[in-house]
Amino acid sequence: MINLNGKALFRYLALVYVISIPFFTSNIVNASDIRSNLNEDLECQHSYQLKIKTRTEFEFQGNAVTRHNLEGKLSIRKLKPSTVPTKPGQWWGLQLTEGFQKANGQQAPLDPIYAIPFALLKDPKGRIQDFYFPGDWDKDQTDQLKGLAYYLQFSLESATREEQDTIGRFTTDYDVTPAKTTNNSSNQHKEIIKTKKAYLDFSNVSNTKRASPTHSNRSNNGAFNEVNITDSEQRITTSECWFKSSRGKESLEITGFNNSYVMETHQSFKILALPNQVPAELWLLPANHQLWQIKKETKELSDEELKAIEEELTQVLKSTDILTMNGRQLASFLEQFDPAINTILDLIQDKQFSDSELKRLFNALGHLDTPNSNQLLMTAISEADLNEENRFRAMRAITQGTTPITRALKEQMIDLLQTQNFIGSDALRGSAIMSLGAVIQRREHNEHSDDVLYAIQGQMTTDTSPNERAAIAASLGNTGDERVLKTLAQFATDEHDRVRANVATSFGQIAHPEAKQILSDMLKREADNKPKQAAVNALRNFKLNSSEITSVEQVAKSSKSERTRRYAIQTLGAQTEHSEQIKSAMKRVMKTETSKRNFVQAAKILTQLQEKN
Repeated sequence: MINLNGKALFRYLALVYVISIPFFTSNIVNASDIRSNLNEDLECQHSYQLKIKTRTEFEFQGNAVTRHNLEGKLSIRKLKPSTVPTKPGQWWGLQLTEGFQKANGQQAPLDPIYAIPFALLKDPKGRIQDFYFPGDWDKDQTDQLKGLAYYLQFSLESATREEQDTIGRFTTDYDVTPAKTTNNSSNQHKEIIKTKKAYLDFSNVSNTKRASPTHSNRSNNGAFNEVNITDSEQRITTSECWFKSSRGKESLEITGFNNSYVMETHQSFKILALPNQVPAELWLLPANHQLWQIKKETKELSDEELKAIEEELTQVLKSTDILTMNGRQLASFLEQFDPAINTILDLIQDKQFSDSELKRLFNALGHLDTPNSNQLLMTAISEADLNEENRFRAMRAITQGTTPITRALKEQMIDLLQTQNFIGSDALRGSAIMSLGAVIQRREHNEHSDDVLYAIQGQMTTDTSPNERAAIAASLGNTGDERVLKTLAQFATDEHDRVRANVATSFGQIAHPEAKQILSDMLKREADNKPKQAAVNALRNFKLNSSEITSVEQVAKSSKSERTRRYAIQTLGAQTEHSEQIKSAMKRVMKTETSKRNFVQAAKILTQLQEKN
């Protein structure tokens, strides 16, 4: 086992395949200007001790428990106020130093992003309105810094209000009272109790443009089905500048991937003011955050250097207990070996890893999300020498990425789509095709993603098997792109029920007004249960008119399928703008419903509507 502390860790982190040295520069070079920066608002420059403890219980094809601790010194500095009229407020600089983390009791590498100074804009009511990150960082990395910042978001008034964090929008209650005073304390100090109540949506982990207008607490991309706050309390003591201390706890219950996994997280944290400032680059930066920059210098590798990295990566993976790190931590550790990352596929084929290690590796490769790691994953999807479980893992991993599609990745995706020599089961082939749409959906659109999108649409109109058409229809829905609606509409009357069902589901994922009419027509004419079930479930993502509600009610009362009736009941429950019609419909449905589960669902919706009135 390798010790990831001290000299051994330094040797791996210092491996030079790319000279990538971040350093801060600005247009301010005059010594007197720098002294001015250091002296400005000195009373609002403080350091804090930060400790976060997280315990996660994860149930997905087995149970697992992980523990993660993060500690460090958090420095905070008042910067220039906002000059944008539409975004009033105060900018603050933050930086974590002396940071370290433990995973299941073992010290693990800390993502370098944590050491980067960044800025946030706090509006007059205490909400965090904006962030500034110097340099080009991916969403996963900036989300880690945002996660630290959201511990500092609070109101100075007793109220119930909406806020957001790295998951999405939520409601929260505040109880604000004057702090206990001493002879030296300020009357401005307050004691705040903050209680998060419920998430309204998952807009920061899914596509908000495609979120249901009525079921905003559902994630349309399938990652999260539900997030429940089971426990929450944060106690803050304020100061003249911002705050003196923040302590809290929070527990979440998360279900996802169509309820195929359940995850519970329990977290406690505290951020306490230190008596003195700790050393940090933050103190030396300009008070205008827009002058912060990061420059990077790189050099190309020689063949000898690349070979050395491949050998080093092989040695590290064979001697390191990678299960001491979670997916993001392992991705951060592997980033230094990125030019030789394809070596991992060779090691997988040579059966160098246990099944648990393979799960962790594929997860890490998805988080790594570099051109090299993405090409490795796409190669693994088509690699006949790998078992199907690992090829499925590669599919899940590549759909996690957010970086733009490169030319090389585009060519691999189109080749997988159009190949006639794919080796594997029909289920594997179908999942591979569906994953292509998900890859497009999460990434910034460019000419390469458009080329893949057009290729998927073109494949739909070729002479394909029903199973392949169904997979392509699902893939088009996974893109979330309105441009595929015309292609999907051509197959709303396909002769095979599985194709029609996937078309209906895809219309629901895109949730465009044009799709609603097609779904309504499908609901009326469909005799086969699968497409009718998919159509009524997809309509949940739309605001229905009175006539459409009546059609859904008819399905809820007359369908022979218990699940189809349940989907119809849930779709009716989503139409909160027609509460009186829905209450009447629920009463009629309850008179005919024979399933106890469906009856309870209808009764719950009826009760909620009555309580609102």
